[in-house]
Amino acid sequence: MRSCPCWRRSWDGTSSPLIRAAGSSDEKDHILDQLLQTLDLLDPQGRLFLPKLRELAPGLQLACLKEYLRKNEVQEISNRLLKEARTLIASQGPPAINLPGNRHLRRRQGRIFIC
Repeated sequence: MRSCPCWRRSWDGTSSPLIRAAGSSDEKDHILDQLLQTLDLLDPQGRLFLPKLRELAPGLQLACLKEYLRKNEVQEISNRLLKEARTLIASQGPPAINLPGNRHLRRRQGRIFIC
């Protein structure tokens, strides 16, 4: 029972920053969405255009891949999955990776898409 007051103290001290962080995460998502629209990385069929994606810094490539997967309703997007997805950007990388839900992220003809 002695741990309850300690838990309450630590919870009171951390709840406010957690709420602020969640709000700023929404703002970051909105800014990233605007940036992706500006970069015009999607072709008319909604596939990622590799030549433009390859011009971006590695961190921005990961952010673009994450947003693409999220918008295509891929579940369980982990850092490991994003790193695997980034291997598709290199021409010597694998042509496809497995996604959750028996789907695949594939590179073909200068595009990355979900099938």
